[in-house]
Amino acid sequence: MRAKLLLVALVAALVPGLVLAQTEIAVENTGVVTRPTVDGQVLPETHYVHTILWTDDAAVTGETYNVYVSAERITDVGADNVYMVGSGIAEGQQAYEYALLTPFAAGAVANYYAVTRVTSAGAERTSITAGSNATASAVTGTAEFGQPMYWFVNEPVIDGEFGDWPFTPVYLDPTSPDNFYGGEITDPGDMSGDVALGINDENLFFMARTTDDALVNAIEGGTTDIWKGDAAEWYVSLYDLRPSEPRHATMQWGNETDPSKAEPDYQIDIAGNAFDDPIRSCVYASSAITPTYMEPLRGLEVLTKLNGQGEGGWSLEAMMPLTGLAQDPAVIEPYDPQIGHILGCTYALADGDDPTGGRQGQLFWAKDASVNNAWNVPASFQREMVIYDPKVFGEGGETNVEQRSWGQLKAGSN
Repeated sequence: MRAKLLLVALVAALVPGLVLAQTEIAVENTGVVTRPTVDGQVLPETHYVHTILWTDDAAVTGETYNVYVSAERITDVGADNVYMVGSGIAEGQQAYEYALLTPFAAGAVANYYAVTRVTSAGAERTSITAGSNATASAVTGTAEFGQPMYWFVNEPVIDGEFGDWPFTPVYLDPTSPDNFYGGEITDPGDMSGDVALGINDENLFFMARTTDDALVNAIEGGTTDIWKGDAAEWYVSLYDLRPSEPRHATMQWGNETDPSKAEPDYQIDIAGNAFDDPIRSCVYASSAITPTYMEPLRGLEVLTKLNGQGEGGWSLEAMMPLTGLAQDPAVIEPYDPQIGHILGCTYALADGDDPTGGRQGQLFWAKDASVNNAWNVPASFQREMVIYDPKVFGEGGETNVEQRSWGQLKAGSN
């Protein structure tokens, strides 16, 4: 089941409001859910799922709902150890499929849950009562690690430095069995690096920091060839992907006139030597609107620079308005990000060592060669990211909390 989520102001979402009568809540220990496989999906995917169930307040219309989790009984959703895992859940849905993905240590968990109601005016009405809108006892399960797409409360400065990215990025290493590579990449000194994505309600944020023995990209912007030289690539599906739903077998482009194509998939490329030129970047997607779509990213702010990691090592940081990805406003709505969304994704680093042109290799955040089809088969992305409650990390920095199911940040996992 899909949580079709509406945007709720972040402050209203994180700060309890009025205290009124609330919903009844139950939790179904759904257990292991295997995602349906589709053409182009090679590796199976399973998640341990809790399904949170509640009853809408029939006396009030126009509300949405938020879901919270904690390792301890919940009496206040504003408490330090209580985290939002679903937001803006539509009236009438009355259920939320929660995959046990955390940015912390994986393993056995015993979770408590609460559901709160948000009025059409954005006020969160909370009355935390065990057996009513909060569970009186814990529900057990098995948590997995989920790489965060960090929600930036304070936007990072686009300067090629990453001290304002308060989580561990994905490290791509050609010697790791978790990172498939094609072509010729000889060792981590040839091409390797950190890659990450961030988000808020208006922008996507990109970072890459590479070790690269030669910075080479002779391609100018606005063509399909950015990937033929040194570049970072982000493949991302900007829609909520619940564990029981299939991935897309083909790229979609957010065609709001055709509900079957309303969920967009993107390939976003930025050249390692873009420096401050947004033209040296491009977005690819295909759909009934435009069978093959490629153009420079509109509204992109980017900075790349040499970083001393290898002879041609480079760092990249960029910010892209979500409205800039909705290339045809007549039929495409910008992505509306929400806490708790699960996004299909993979990352790649393209390595171009030859000054005469051409790509020598491509290094992926994926385990299987099917990811070579990521440019037009989202089912091959192989990875997921989760938009976490920013309170998990602290607003602008890591938060130190006791080790438990929602415990200390698991550094270095990818």
